[in-house]
Amino acid sequence: MLVPVTLDQGQGLDGIHLALSYDTSRLELAAVQLGSLTQRFSLSVDPNAQAGTVAVDAGGSPVQGQGGGSVAVLVFQVKSNAPAGNAFVDLQPDLAPQGGSERTALFGQDPLGQPFGFVLSLASNGVFVQASGAA
Repeated sequence: MLVPVTLDQGQGLDGIHLALSYDTSRLELAAVQLGSLTQRFSLSVDPNAQAGTVAVDAGGSPVQGQGGGSVAVLVFQVKSNAPAGNAFVDLQPDLAPQGGSERTALFGQDPLGQPFGFVLSLASNGVFVQASGAA
């Protein structure tokens, strides 16, 4: 099962840090692949199968052209003994206590060459609230 992480606009993106969690009772993470926007980026993946978390870092030359696409694709296998029902894959604000270094963020340069960086914020129920930072 493929789970893409997508952006509506990827122009200027030159780095990502994603913190994700998933349902270990139903899913097993098989791989993490670069997405359509990040094909030329270097990829680093830090999975924790027991906790059901994965940190994904990728960086490279800024994405050229306008438009959206995927920044990463998570490849899952459904466990043979998975209980019936829905499984979750959630974007997390961070995977470290007290907002440590595992924060979910996007970095890059706007069309005028000005740097930007956004840290994603989620409410306690996992709903996306805002991206804060400088654009």
